Amino acid sequence: MAPVIAQPSIPLFALTPEGKRAFGVSKEDLEAAVKRVKQEHLQVFGTRYQEDTISPKERLNAIAAAFEGYFCDHTIAATGYLAESKLGLTAKAHATLTLCL
Repeated sequence: MAPVIAQPSIPLFALTPEGKRAFGVSKEDLEAAVKRVKQEHLQVFGTRYQEDTISPKERLNAIAAAFEGYFCDHTIAATGYLAESKLGLTAKAHATLTLCL
């Protein structure tokens, strides 16, 4: 079992810089998650497609900062998925672990 953050998109339609960094969870829930990750030496795996506009890069960056060194960023490079025509993915690809993969 592993904690995975897949294409974090909530809150949706974040237009402001603060909204793009927002996690959509309470401060207390975030603090509890960070505490557990650090106490148990867990690695949090985060993934998103590079050009995903629903899951902003700012949000994954903010999550990485919150988990200070316990976060593994797996941003899928656009050159990889756009070049692989057999995958049928476009720059609008979003669902890294379900529909688009």
